[in-house]
Amino acid sequence: GKLFPRIRNIKNNERAVKFLPGGKVKVLKPGITLYWPIITFLDSVIVTRQVLNLPVQTLMTADMHSVIVSGSIVYVINDVYKYLVENFDAIDSINEMGCAAVRVVVTHSTLEDIQFNKGEEIDKDLTETAQEMLQSFGIDVAYARLTDFSKARVVNIVGLDAFLKKNNSNYSYLE
Repeated sequence: GKLFPRIRNIKNNERAVKFLPGGKVKVLKPGITLYWPIITFLDSVIVTRQVLNLPVQTLMTADMHSVIVSGSIVYVINDVYKYLVENFDAIDSINEMGCAAVRVVVTHSTLEDIQFNKGEEIDKDLTETAQEMLQSFGIDVAYARLTDFSKARVVNIVGLDAFLKKNNSNYSYLE
């Protein structure tokens, strides 16, 4: 098992880091590498174009409209050391910063700007904001955009209060 050296071929679309004894880290480029699993850990990642779909968020626009949005980020990994060594979970970090970028752009835009007038400008702002937030994670954002956008509606269900009281429900709800 771990006492014998292993050979690893790092493909052209990936990069790797080798965690060595004493806390040293070596970044590996494509090609054949040799390592000893008993004292070395090897971690690799695909660095070419990738897409991450961001979760749905409910936000408020600059003109106080409640909206439901989601987005996507197209990115490449440009610094494998930052991505794999200085991050605990890079995908979670991209997701978090991507959602923050969407929040910044949407909350600083009006409903009309997002829906009708400035779609390309919104995507440009979102791309620039995401790039600024993600560069310290070893990420280069090629493109970020809103994928879903809808004005949110508040629905009041007539009789819900009486139903919950009648059935001794422990559910809490907003009035």
